Amino acid sequence: MKHGIRLELAALMAALALALPIQSPSAQAQEWPSRPIRVVIPFAAGSVSEAIFRVMSPPVEAKLGQRFLVDSKPGADGNIGTSEVVRAANDGYTLLLAPTANFAVVPHLYKNPGYDPLKDLDPISLLADAPLMAVVGSQVPARTLKEFADYVRANPGKYNYGSPGTGSPAHLAGAFFSQMTGNALVYIPYKGTPPMIQAMLAGDVQVAFPTLTGVISNVKAGKLRILAVMSKQRLPEIPDVPTTAEAGFPQFTGG
Repeated sequence: MKHGIRLELAALMAALALALPIQSPSAQAQEWPSRPIRVVIPFAAGSVSEAIFRVMSPPVEAKLGQRFLVDSKPGADGNIGTSEVVRAANDGYTLLLAPTANFAVVPHLYKNPGYDPLKDLDPISLLADAPLMAVVGSQVPARTLKEFADYVRANPGKYNYGSPGTGSPAHLAGAFFSQMTGNALVYIPYKGTPPMIQAMLAGDVQVAFPTLTGVISNVKAGKLRILAVMSKQRLPEIPDVPTTAEAGFPQFTGG
């Protein structure tokens, strides 16, 4: 079995620290870890996964006595980086940090993705979990999710929605919202959250459904606007932003 770390986008630091040594049965004569550990992220540098991991990793490195070397390998909706981990030596020194969509959704979108998540990857720990949210660029006139939905219905094909990769939770949320507005949105995939956000800032994409981590700095700068949060309760970090249910879309709510 190869080794993988699941990231669903609340930090379970202790779970990660305990799971890594336990999930290293092939560390033969030497005690694991005896050298730095490579962590492959199958999306562009600066992704939400990388940002979260860099915050969480220092205390884990201190406990293990070894460094984590982050290696971004974007492309093919995460399949390139994931396949590289699958091909790596089964010695506990190459790990995968990716959204659960890479294990549960993306393999079903490709005839031959290059790996079988059930056979080739050994999950270690859930690191984080966070709700998605409907985010628009500052050039979009809508101030509520209902207003935006009305604009989309009245202008089919005019507005684009982006995602950090096909099959990602953000993609599925966008596709569902597009269905609710008569399939009026045009889908544009990217190789991670950073290039998607750049497209939003440039006006190439009008709406996306990321997590708060990937957009908060641009929201504070007034460059992006959060219309609603796909959760059952409002987030304490943005208490003035309604949930999608409060915004009139109870069917558009996550866990």
